[in-house]
Amino acid sequence: MLNSNMPREMTPKDLTTAIVRNPIIVSPNTPVREAIARMNEARSPDEAVPTAQPLSNHGQLDARASCVVVVESQSVIGILTEQDVVRFVCASPQRLDEVPVRQVMTAPVPTLRESALTNLFSAIRVLQQNHIRQLPIVDEQDCLVGLVTHETLLQKQLQREQIVADLAAQIRFSLSLQTILDTAVVQIHQAMGCDRVNIWQLEPDLSTVVVAESTDSPQSLMGERVRDECYQQHITQFYREGHVRVVPDIYTAKMSDCHREFLISLGTRAKILLPLFCGEHLWGLLNVSESEIVRDWQTDEIDFLRKLATQLTIAIQQSATHEQLQAELQERQQTETCLQIKNDLLARVAAQEPLADTLNHACTAIEEILDGALCSILLLDSNNKLRDGAAPSLPNDYRRQIDGVQVGEAVGSCGTAVHRREQVIVADIAHDPLWENFKDLALSFDLRACWSTPIVDSDQAILGTFALYYREVRSPRADELALVDSLVQIIMLAIQRHQN
Repeated sequence: MLNSNMPREMTPKDLTTAIVRNPIIVSPNTPVREAIARMNEARSPDEAVPTAQPLSNHGQLDARASCVVVVESQSVIGILTEQDVVRFVCASPQRLDEVPVRQVMTAPVPTLRESALTNLFSAIRVLQQNHIRQLPIVDEQDCLVGLVTHETLLQKQLQREQIVADLAAQIRFSLSLQTILDTAVVQIHQAMGCDRVNIWQLEPDLSTVVVAESTDSPQSLMGERVRDECYQQHITQFYREGHVRVVPDIYTAKMSDCHREFLISLGTRAKILLPLFCGEHLWGLLNVSESEIVRDWQTDEIDFLRKLATQLTIAIQQSATHEQLQAELQERQQTETCLQIKNDLLARVAAQEPLADTLNHACTAIEEILDGALCSILLLDSNNKLRDGAAPSLPNDYRRQIDGVQVGEAVGSCGTAVHRREQVIVADIAHDPLWENFKDLALSFDLRACWSTPIVDSDQAILGTFALYYREVRSPRADELALVDSLVQIIMLAIQRHQN
């Protein structure tokens, strides 16, 4: 009996299908010729062969007809295969109908409990180590429930190769990295029969975020930020060099107590960690783990995961390239749109269109480019107060209450921008001291961020402010600030032309 220290309540579905549930069973006293007849009957009519001919010359037989299992007192005591019969015929003149199976069978024969059939590669290794092609599967009472053969297990191995091929095909036809990662963890989870598969994305501070997961555990890590204070200083260099970390048991592996406690907190007893790259940069890690059991990870398993990690690296690089191209296309389109807005505004200024119409048009055009932005233009009067100029998307009540606000330090973003004569970025109105006296007003209209730029003419006189509000806490990107700077110059010309 081959026992396992990895008991499970049920066998993974992809391995249970490799079990032949109705094997041919005979007693040890059954005549060999009768056993051969039973194997012939198990084949299709086209495959049946005369018993007088050597069975080993007739090609590959189906799994059920490849042997008979010899059972005595509900226990497996041996198996009889074609090779056993051929060896006996060549060595003995006895008639097969006079010889009991007990005299010809292979015995003793190793068996494997169904609850221990958790790993394709370890099952194949049992066959190889014992030089057999059929392995009886028994229940917890050692009663026969079926058998697996080299052929049925190899079919499962081919299915794993198909997983790699399917993933490669999905990468070719899908630009959604998240979809690819989600599919991959599910397939790896099923193929490996493990407790958990995660994909971790590396952050600039060397912490990792779980971006994909498939697990049997009630403890989900999806979306969690994972930070190992003990190990993180070594993580980048180790995995950047392409190393794979294989840990059969955290309690016997060489590691610091601090790192071991970290793994326990994640529910990890055994693991494999493989690096995932984007170009030459370490992008993240593929984590395959067991939560409660020791697992002797096999070389074939590691090779299988390496192949999948290679495909995931291709997907990550493809996604990064696509994102870069999309960003470049968006930037080009935004540049063209911005140029069109500039030309349109300049035409309106040249045509001496009413200032209010020009400013409202500028706000509307900018809001179409910057998703979620609410544009406001305030004009500075002779009393150093800011007056409403244009704000087509801001609530009218809010516009009325800020109209005529006195310029000064900590007078929101706009009053401060004029006072300081510089751009003022407030990403979070609720917690910025510049908005202490105005935050209740802004928050009552669900305004969460405000970036203000002073409008300065050629003589360095301040004409007003150009501001962008958002209903969410956020900071500007560099391209957004560049767009604002370029449009403020034309807005300045419109105001200056109106004043003159």
